[in-house]
Amino acid sequence: MLKNEDGSVKISSDEDIQVFEGEEERIKIGRIGDELYGIRISNNSGAVMETDNNGDLWLKSRLSV
Repeated sequence: MLKNEDGSVKISSDEDIQVFEGEEERIKIGRIGDELYGIRISNNSGAVMETDNNGDLWLKSRLSV
């Protein structure tokens, strides 16, 4: 696990790649569901953006960059 003052990155065979802000998972790359592999980006309300097994992108409503 890599940590700094604002968050951490965890890489494991069980949970794949996760980026945390405090205790909240913000980004997950790998297995994000029972039969779903891809990337999920979350905010305080839950998933904002994620991919499906085909690589298609699902965006909940808006994305501020």
